[in-house]
Amino acid sequence: MVLARNHYLKGFVTIFLPFVIVLLPHVSVCAEWTVVTPPNVNQYWEVARVHFTSALEGWAVGNHYGADKGSLLHYQNGTWTMVTPPTVSGMWALYGVDFTPTDEGWAVGYSRFNDDSHAGVLLRYQSGVWTSVIPPAVSWNWGLYGVALTSASEGWAVGRNSDNLIETGVLLHYQNGTWTSITPPTISGTWYLNAVHFTSSDEGWAVGYAASAGVLLHYQSGGWTSVTPPAVSGTWHLNAVHFTSPDEGWAVGYSRLSDDSHAGVLLHYQNGTWTSVAPPTVSATWYLNAVHFTSQNEGWAVGRLGTDFSNYAGVLLHYQSGTWTLVTTPTMSGAWALGGLHFTSTDEGWAVGGDYANLAGALLHYRRGLSPSEGTLGTEISIRGSGFGATKGTVLIGSTSLTIVDWTDGLIRCLLAKPIASGVFDVMILPKEPKGAIPIVEKYAFTVKPPGITSVDHRSGSAYEQVTVTGKFFGTKKGKVYLACDQDGEMISKNCPVTKWWMDPATNESEITFTVPKLVPAVCDVVVDPYGDLPATEESAGYTVQAPEIVSVSPNVGSAEDQVTLSGHFLGAKSSKVYLSFLSNGKPRKKSCPIVAWSNDQIVFKVPKLPPGTYGVIVANSVGSVILEEGFIIK
Repeated sequence: MVLARNHYLKGFVTIFLPFVIVLLPHVSVCAEWTVVTPPNVNQYWEVARVHFTSALEGWAVGNHYGADKGSLLHYQNGTWTMVTPPTVSGMWALYGVDFTPTDEGWAVGYSRFNDDSHAGVLLRYQSGVWTSVIPPAVSWNWGLYGVALTSASEGWAVGRNSDNLIETGVLLHYQNGTWTSITPPTISGTWYLNAVHFTSSDEGWAVGYAASAGVLLHYQSGGWTSVTPPAVSGTWHLNAVHFTSPDEGWAVGYSRLSDDSHAGVLLHYQNGTWTSVAPPTVSATWYLNAVHFTSQNEGWAVGRLGTDFSNYAGVLLHYQSGTWTLVTTPTMSGAWALGGLHFTSTDEGWAVGGDYANLAGALLHYRRGLSPSEGTLGTEISIRGSGFGATKGTVLIGSTSLTIVDWTDGLIRCLLAKPIASGVFDVMILPKEPKGAIPIVEKYAFTVKPPGITSVDHRSGSAYEQVTVTGKFFGTKKGKVYLACDQDGEMISKNCPVTKWWMDPATNESEITFTVPKLVPAVCDVVVDPYGDLPATEESAGYTVQAPEIVSVSPNVGSAEDQVTLSGHFLGAKSSKVYLSFLSNGKPRKKSCPIVAWSNDQIVFKVPKLPPGTYGVIVANSVGSVILEEGFIIK
């Protein structure tokens, strides 16, 4: 009898069983970065760092410039939301965040009271609530840039103290509910710390900048010591550090080679020694801001290239089996950069930063081979990998089967052709060949998103006007649009004729054009109700139905058959009525005027046959009417 065993050779698994040999193809799904739509904040903000406690939950922190305060973003079950932070004195920002597996965390930064006075900021997350914690006294001018927790009861934070002309690093130690300032080791000249990482409560590293070179501090046996860094060209800094074990780690930053040239810096720690590693070619000027490794053999680093805001672009480097390579970034509009990075596994991670073209945070999601990783009815999904076979199989999101557009051994293109409720779903790939092939399951790989409105192109108007709504995840099948408003104390919803309903199946960018129905003047919510059971979304007070307004009548004196131009607002997209009004035997009367031309802001009409006198000018459309008293004189 032959004992069962596994043998790997050239991508196949050979399983030896008595009298039977079965060959199963090695099936894998490749990985890809995709851009994730950030929450709509309507003010300038960006993200500095990110940390995930699981594939389904994480936090990102940064600067909410529009509100002069730190930004807190929470990711849960496929959705990012902006969370209102606790009250902190001064204008403040956050630059570091770390969590324990028990869902307790800290975020750090600094608050600016005036040009010469700053103080560190400490925010604690516990039992679902963020609170501001008073930091220990350090000086009148200091801040924090990084934090690392070894448990819920112990951690470290690092930063910069500018108490005098010579800046120094800041070390804070958290233990048993109290933060204390620790005297750092002596380093000559100006220096500070940007990041910290611990592999256990007994060992960690902090990195930063001193004079013209990077700083490396090592914590071991209860104390911090300064470690001489390896030689690196130019004046260089370290921005981030990450270790996979006490014996293996990486630090990244940048070096200033000349006024017009900067390059990323990569330092590798192995067997007690730091060495400088030559990075791949990126551009004339580029920087590295964060690093994260999922194993000794695989990791990522992120940063930016470019010389100013106008030409910034994110940088992604991938380390695998001893080599760093530059990875093509997903397309972003305009200038952007990456500053934070965190992986929950080899198969999934996030990179964050700033989208300067849109004055918002940048969020990039890494998943094995699924692009896009979020969508709705009509989204086309590409799955890249190997070993899928040449015969068309089946792909499921949850329990819903997708329509297969194309199936090859290395690429599957499929369409979500049925409406699914919003949520996070596993994706299962069922190859048809060979017979009995094992299904591939990508856990939490796809998020079905509810529709979201980005803008309504003009916020007020009259009946029959065409209004365009932009957003994402509207779906490719035409749904309904309503204007909902209060009329006489009762909420009513008027159906709007839809002339265009479109969604890009690859990006989920969406656009709807609808016609404003007949309504009395009112402030209305714009409600987008997609096809099927997908949830509706609305833009509160998104459109105001306006009564017509008259601005001028020219000429305002004339005779019968003369042409007169009336200018105004909200006159209506469809031709209605113009009257000249007067009194006859004490009773109000009006005479209709022949219409020559009609637009939303201008009407041309002919003067009707009437006796000489002064007349009011009335415009009446399907929304309402307006009169310009004594607006026209017939000679």
